[in-house]
Amino acid sequence: FPLESVDGSFGLALDRVSGPWSARVRYGHVSSHLGDGGYDIEARRIVYSREQVSALASWAGAHGLRAYAGPTFMVRGSPSAPAFQFQLGGEAAGAPGAVSPYATFDLRLKAENANRVNQSYQAGFRFGSVPGRRARIEVGYETGISERGQEWQKPEPFFHAGIVLGD
Repeated sequence: FPLESVDGSFGLALDRVSGPWSARVRYGHVSSHLGDGGYDIEARRIVYSREQVSALASWAGAHGLRAYAGPTFMVRGSPSAPAFQFQLGGEAAGAPGAVSPYATFDLRLKAENANRVNQSYQAGFRFGSVPGRRARIEVGYETGISERGQEWQKPEPFFHAGIVLGD
């Protein structure tokens, strides 16, 4: 089973919660490297690395509704690209219980991809009422430019479905 690429990230985040509001400031590093997966790897090899600072604010004041938004700025990138991103998302969920429906969306505008907006949508059911110990059955659709570093300019639309253990 050939390894096509290895993507990795790490970072440091500071979080603050006050009533229905929460905020996160994060400094992070993302990198990707081609592996041993094909005869044409040397022809496609690039160095992909990003160091970013992001700020995200979230509001969860209404029962079952949550919204978040915030910018990300690239501190250093290779290959070099425009530095700005903006993220907006939200969730609507039924009352907590044995089974609870939910729907989410996440939009990420990326200047490095000519301001194209990556879009992610998901809907499904949560099982269980204890956060951290729940399971989900979900279906979703994603479209936009790949989030994988080595494919950072490749459009990727796809559907997914699955069972998720944990929140």
